[in-house]
Amino acid sequence: MNIRAWWEGLLDRERQMVSIGAAIVGVLMIYALIWSPLSDAVADRKTQVESQQHLLIYLQQASAKITRLKASGISVDATVDNAGLLALVEQTLGSQQLNSYLKQVQQPQQNQITLTFEKVPFDKLMQWLQMLSTSHGIHVQNLSATRLVVIGTADVQMVLSH
Repeated sequence: MNIRAWWEGLLDRERQMVSIGAAIVGVLMIYALIWSPLSDAVADRKTQVESQQHLLIYLQQASAKITRLKASGISVDATVDNAGLLALVEQTLGSQQLNSYLKQVQQPQQNQITLTFEKVPFDKLMQWLQMLSTSHGIHVQNLSATRLVVIGTADVQMVLSH
């Protein structure tokens, strides 16, 4: 039995109910497959833009502060050696509860270490890096992050130096 024969075999009331049901299913499909994902993507982008704008403001303020400090003759002397750098990283990771996400540590060059994190809370990691930079003069030479399905987590590889 083909669909046309089935349709013509329905009573007028049944056709009306099937048509209304099909329209409702169509609207729900459009919402679920098109509108909702697009709306979520727009909201995510707005959040990212706001976050980037806050970061930009912070970095501009920090840059101005650094310029003022340099102009007044204040400088930071980083006297951390390789063993100290590794110990500092290990200690501060532990205090921030990030050490369980650290999967690999390498020393590609003198005064540098490469860290590999898996499924790390990205915001918490960025706060840790900011603390390392401002408090200990440690710099991020390279950072590569891959966003994961779980919101707010990433696989991250970075090179730190002093």
